[in-house]
Amino acid sequence: MGLLLPVIAFGLYRTWSNWSWSGPQQVAGVPPAVAQMVASLEARLKANPNDLDGWLLLGRSYFQLGSYLKSADAYQHAYAQSGGENVEATLGLAEALVFADERAVTPRSAQLFERAYERAPHHPKALWYPWSCRLPKRPPRYRA
Repeated sequence: MGLLLPVIAFGLYRTWSNWSWSGPQQVAGVPPAVAQMVASLEARLKANPNDLDGWLLLGRSYFQLGSYLKSADAYQHAYAQSGGENVEATLGLAEALVFADERAVTPRSAQLFERAYERAPHHPKALWYPWSCRLPKRPPRYRA
């Protein structure tokens, strides 16, 4: 009886669960059409690596897909091409670095946010992130 219960439980779980027992079919939550668009954008940028708008679009695409390191790499290309003058590239790179590092603001990302704030002081991200860098690392404790 002690062995029969786990076997039955496993059988019921396998039958009624929505778990994919055959393995992943695609990247989690990414429709094949989106993955194909990103791949074609990558191919286009290999053929024309000086396309600043293409690098910005690739950075945004990877960020939305949750591939923060790839997003940072794409934004780094855009940042380098603009010589650090493009605010979207600067903010995108900084934000991707924050998300890639488990949402921790690193010294480099803080410096990039400050640089973006100097160039576009009314940009929402340029306003938010430098301020959030100054927040305490742990939330304050409240007394009940």
